[in-house]
Amino acid sequence: MKILKKKKQNKISLVLAGGGAKGIAHAGVLKFFEEKGYKPDMIVGTSMGAIIGGLWASGKSIDDLKEFYKEQFALKNYINLRIVSMFDFSLSKFLMGPEAFLRMGNSLGIDKPGKFQELFVELTDGKNIEDLDIEFYCNAVDLKSSRDYVFKRGNLAEAMRASMAVPGIFIPVEKDGMMLVDGGVMDNMPVKIAKEHGADTIIAVDVMDDYGTIDFKNAFDVISRVIWVNSIRMLHENKKYVDLFMDASSSAGFGDFDKFDKFFEHGYNVAKKNEKALEKIFSKKQRRI
Repeated sequence: MKILKKKKQNKISLVLAGGGAKGIAHAGVLKFFEEKGYKPDMIVGTSMGAIIGGLWASGKSIDDLKEFYKEQFALKNYINLRIVSMFDFSLSKFLMGPEAFLRMGNSLGIDKPGKFQELFVELTDGKNIEDLDIEFYCNAVDLKSSRDYVFKRGNLAEAMRASMAVPGIFIPVEKDGMMLVDGGVMDNMPVKIAKEHGADTIIAVDVMDDYGTIDFKNAFDVISRVIWVNSIRMLHENKKYVDLFMDASSSAGFGDFDKFDKFFEHGYNVAKKNEKALEKIFSKKQRRI
């Protein structure tokens, strides 16, 4: 009797980097995926990559996310600054203002406690990571141990909130004796998580634009750079393990959520530009028999 050998599964992972509002480009990339019928086996995300990737893995369509961000989301409702304008919000500009500095001196962050957590619980319908249709992981950094922490199970909303906790801006998430902040502090494009969990093919989408030389104009520029120094080093190390690297970076600001359409269209166009490479990857996808 002839014994059929099982074919090796080509496990495809999509890795989505952090980058604040710039990360909306991930939604554009995923819109292209939806149109083409592409579905990765795994999504790994950091910060905004964890939010967009986590929501998509939880079953939200990109049209759902697009409608929410354009019609319902206002950053001023989540940042605890009285001077935030209803029509004009520049996060970096306000962080340089006196009220932001006062709050930083008296609090662990300038966001309204619990507001983002409540939002994420609502958007994810309270789902746990292990219950998602797509395998999902996101990273954060424990300030107490100075180590990476990878969310593999448990409440998705909590994982997303921890992964996006930019130091000094968003209040850290306390969990099991840890104090968790944005995963991008150590690894903004955590390809290693995908590798460690069995990914055979890795597609990575980056949205940052300041990995090279930047013009330091003020203390905020210096602080921002310090936060990302290790991630810049990790990016170059991670790239060698990536099968398809898509650069969706832009020069806009982290808090420019009013530029949703610009970021979204940019991400979609980047994915379309890589259409042939994506088609090659997903057409070779083999399931076990």
